[in-house]
Amino acid sequence: MGLRLPQDYQDAIGRFFDNYYSNGTDQAATPNSLDRNHDLNPYADDSLQLVITLNPPYGGQRMKWGFYMTQAKWTSSSNLAKLTEHTTNVLQPFNIHFRLAPDMEGTWHFSISVKAPHTSTLADNALAPLLYTGYSFVCDPPLPDNNGYLHVNENNRRMLKFDTDETFFGLGTNMADARHGNLGLLNPPGDHWYSFYRRDFDVMKTTMERLHSVGGNFVRMFLIDKIFSPETVNLGVYDHYVIPVVCSEAESTDADCFDLGWNTGYKSSCQFQAWALDSMLCFARDNNIYVQLCIDPYPPISAYEKFGWGAHPYTLNFLEPNRQAPPLNPYDMKEFFYTDGDPQNVNSGVFYYWKRKYKYILSRWGYSVNIAALEPFNEIDQMLSYQAKDLSSIPPVATCEE
Repeated sequence: MGLRLPQDYQDAIGRFFDNYYSNGTDQAATPNSLDRNHDLNPYADDSLQLVITLNPPYGGQRMKWGFYMTQAKWTSSSNLAKLTEHTTNVLQPFNIHFRLAPDMEGTWHFSISVKAPHTSTLADNALAPLLYTGYSFVCDPPLPDNNGYLHVNENNRRMLKFDTDETFFGLGTNMADARHGNLGLLNPPGDHWYSFYRRDFDVMKTTMERLHSVGGNFVRMFLIDKIFSPETVNLGVYDHYVIPVVCSEAESTDADCFDLGWNTGYKSSCQFQAWALDSMLCFARDNNIYVQLCIDPYPPISAYEKFGWGAHPYTLNFLEPNRQAPPLNPYDMKEFFYTDGDPQNVNSGVFYYWKRKYKYILSRWGYSVNIAALEPFNEIDQMLSYQAKDLSSIPPVATCEE
């Protein structure tokens, strides 16, 4: 369901983007330029509060969160086309969305609540809370191939089964990252290694089609940066980003350096990336493919500290400010999950970062019966920042390797 916000809400959101990207979306964000009283970050769930209350046909009440999104498209039909904003899409004005998978046939009644309690108009009038009531929709019987969500089978805790009690046995492939194959070096050298092209997207779709054609039903996918990730570089703003310098060789023109992933200046939008995942999940539904979705794919280990985590909001905002040189860096890593390492601090700091990110992910994609499992991390076999190396004898091209 899409909702178009009233003009005063749109104006407050517009001011946020104007100030947050005061130098343009192709430059680093400028969060210090925000007017905290009058600018509304639409991705901040404590600022823009979006709730749909549902009354199923047979009693009870349920609640789901809404989310803010924009439409995207490919710039052309070329293999090398990239994602861009789809400003002329008929759905573009309806930036607020609610997604759900009703599990009862019949008439559902619902209401929608919108609040922005911490934001005022330029005249310092509070943005009026909105309540839309008296709406309903009808849930028809499920399609023959829709078995509902997957659950752990309570009889053995080892197998999966659907809502219909039908057993599920997953057989498929680790689709994971984009595979650029022999796409070839572009300009700058190595650009193909970290860009996301229409060809990469189409190859993923072909993978699902071929898997389905031989009886496969399962893939593992990554919310990887520059492909599907809803948050890159900018903390709590799931929109445009520019990759900052993450290692001393980042601005080198050496092809080897680019191929290692040092991609300073790369520009895109997390909204484009999230739209691509929207489309991919629809394609999975069409092909009866179930997905294990990895949220933070790069292992949180020292070997990937720059390559995978260098431009990650977690690293930039919570790890780097607290970094200590080995062997002083703490083995007890609670401070990287809770402010001051205190598990009571769940409404601010690093825990709130994880909480808000997962809330957006579940609000946007949790409806999909084709997501079989969420995988928080790819591997946990080391930890960020816990390694020391003497690089003095290594050639310059490798100075970014931790």
